[in-house]
Amino acid sequence: MNPDKVKTVEIYGRKFQIYKMSAKASLKVIKILAAKVLPFLNIDGKFPETDNMDELLSIISLEKIADAIGHINGDDLEKLINYGLSHCYEKLTGGATQVLNSNGTYGVMGIENDMIFTLRLTIEVIAWSVSGIFRRKLLGFDVSGYGRHVQDECARFDELHGVNFLFQPVIAGHWKHYETWDGTYDLDDLMDIVEVMQVQAENKRRAGEQAEI
Repeated sequence: MNPDKVKTVEIYGRKFQIYKMSAKASLKVIKILAAKVLPFLNIDGKFPETDNMDELLSIISLEKIADAIGHINGDDLEKLINYGLSHCYEKLTGGATQVLNSNGTYGVMGIENDMIFTLRLTIEVIAWSVSGIFRRKLLGFDVSGYGRHVQDECARFDELHGVNFLFQPVIAGHWKHYETWDGTYDLDDLMDIVEVMQVQAENKRRAGEQAEI
């Protein structure tokens, strides 16, 4: 079990294993959040400096988050819940059981009709999976020759234009195509590898300049 990809949380006395979403799934979630949730949280695009959900909810209340989520249309809300709950497993006596199965049925009791519980679990997964984008600092040089800063790439992601960002590690030979969506790599991994590639390109450029002197 990779501690960077999975952790255990306790909610209302029940224990769950939650897994980080893949790089591709995280980008799709960010697209929804950036357009329809963040503007209503009044956090000025800055996510609180914490990965702890209790601390997060002390800064941004669950009620405030729920109110912001209320601005999402039904289809997008269903996508967020599906992304979140499909990455949750309840730790039961017989072993870990997936909260939401791939066929849309619930694998555990007492969640399907409890919207507060559903939102809490969904927020746990999403906040852990995508909050790194808000805490990452910009690289200290102009990256315009190599694309955009990873924060901008994530915020502007869409199916048509964002594919170049998502597949940069694949094109460069660092990742396999399926690793963008099968959970091998998450959003932080994607931002890390793209920034490494940008730094390598900048170092090469600087070395070329020095060689010409």
